Amino acid sequence: MADGTNAGNVAADRKNGGGNSDRTMATVVPILGGWVKFGVMLWGLGAISLALYNRFQPSIAASAPSGPYMPPPLPPNTTVGGMQPA
Repeated sequence: MADGTNAGNVAADRKNGGGNSDRTMATVVPILGGWVKFGVMLWGLGAISLALYNRFQPSIAASAPSGPYMPPPLPPNTTVGGMQPA
């Protein structure tokens, strides 16, 4: 507003410590609100730590083999040399 009617409200809000900008509906509830706020903070810290962990882990190339080549196992009742005479 160009007439400055909101300037008094802003000044009063600053004088009172910024108003209720850190309050939400979940944190207003007496006992449950603190736990909700704590859970949201832990969730945020977990997301940040997971992002940092993924950022600093070395990436493995998709085409590189993960280990030595192991041939598939033989089916049961087979011999290595083929059919053997009885």
